[in-house]
Amino acid sequence: PSSPNAHASQDLYLSSDQQELKLELERVQDENAGLKQQLDIQTQVNAELKKLLVASIGNDFQYRLERLLRDKSRYEIEIQILTRKINDLLEDIEKLTIKCDINQSKLAGSRVLIDELNMHKSVLSVQYNDCTNVIQRLLAERSKIAKELVQVHSSLSLLNEMALNNSRKHLAISPKFDLIQLSSYVQ
Repeated sequence: PSSPNAHASQDLYLSSDQQELKLELERVQDENAGLKQQLDIQTQVNAELKKLLVASIGNDFQYRLERLLRDKSRYEIEIQILTRKINDLLEDIEKLTIKCDINQSKLAGSRVLIDELNMHKSVLSVQYNDCTNVIQRLLAERSKIAKELVQVHSSLSLLNEMALNNSRKHLAISPKFDLIQLSSYVQ
């Protein structure tokens, strides 16, 4: 091995081209060492950034997951509420259907009753007309009988008056009389 003095002495004997190359080599080696140091620093920075990115992505993923879970929970509650409302509406529809069936049955029953009432009305109307005709005939007969009674009463009154006149004449002739004779005059 050669000593540094020997190396320095050798440098004296090197040509200027060789010295330039040697300086260039040292400069490149220094630059290479600086780049290697920068690469190490950049690698550390990249590793830290990678850790931060993974942590950030993890936090973002966790946030999104929590948000999705909250949304899922909220949607499940909304689905339960809507399911209850739908079930309530279905019950209401069923109740209304039952009421509708009952009302249709009542309507059918009412129609039967109306038909029966119309039939009874027709029968009663015929009976009413018959009764009205009978009453009209009875009233006509009563009127006729009343007229005849008035005529009979007039005739009887006249006969009674005549009989009284005759009996007075007869009593005036013979003062003696009995009830039997008197009744025969009246009759």
